[in-house]
Amino acid sequence: QSLATSRNTTTVSPRVTTGFVEHEFYTAKDFPVLTKETDIELKPFRLWIPLPLIGQLRWNHMTATQGYAVELNDMHGKLKSIKNYANAVDGTKSTLESSVQYIYKTKTAYVDEGTDRRAVSKIDNLVDVLGPEYIYADKMVANTNLGVNGNDGVQKIIGEEYEFFTDQRQTKSISVNIGLDFNTEVFAAFPIPCPWPALGTSDVDMRTAVTNKIIHKAGILEKKIASDGTSTVETKNIKFDSKSGRPLLTTVTNNYDAPIYKYEMPAQWTHENMGAAYENIGFSFIGTITGMDPA
Repeated sequence: QSLATSRNTTTVSPRVTTGFVEHEFYTAKDFPVLTKETDIELKPFRLWIPLPLIGQLRWNHMTATQGYAVELNDMHGKLKSIKNYANAVDGTKSTLESSVQYIYKTKTAYVDEGTDRRAVSKIDNLVDVLGPEYIYADKMVANTNLGVNGNDGVQKIIGEEYEFFTDQRQTKSISVNIGLDFNTEVFAAFPIPCPWPALGTSDVDMRTAVTNKIIHKAGILEKKIASDGTSTVETKNIKFDSKSGRPLLTTVTNNYDAPIYKYEMPAQWTHENMGAAYENIGFSFIGTITGMDPA
């Protein structure tokens, strides 16, 4: 984690009296890039056919496949907390006066560091969502099943983008050796020519197929905790819009630790023409205007 401390050094007395403000940020150490890979699958094919007194035929083929998955996130540099400290007599920070913590929806993952395994945070993009549903034809109504307890809602992955591509390569080498040797044998004073053929082939083929899956994950703010030393207010996002990912149902605890619910309904749930831009992008029409004075 990264920590930045700021203080006001413009004072009329030798002592600083305005205190300290600490900004704490998430870093790539808290949310590292996660990688996975499959075992290499090898499919060799080898064949050798000897040709007695002539040569040989060889085939040496190899096919290898492997898959990789790389998980990226945007948590590096995001604000983790803001803490305000009082100033001590000697100019150092004293007691904590107020703070704000930003907690994102995460789960635990493990990364290998040499012979050790370290537990790290991994973004969890599976959230409870709210969305419209059609009950009657040509009539859109909102889903009133809020699922406050998280047991009767619908879950969906939001804030994730995927890239998938493959790399396929082939290297092939074929060599053919053909020869003919001559020898002359003398039998009973008569020369007899003896040709001796030679044949050799080599077929080497290497094929690889590698699949790569890149996952881009955006951090989802789960709750924010604000404290001023005497009271603590917690704001928690419970339900999200199934299309935009915006929080629709939130709770705020007051000074008596009682939750106060806030619910927002998107306009497109009741007004179809106020939906997302992708629903009518590229829309065009032809119209005719009549009854106008040309002058």
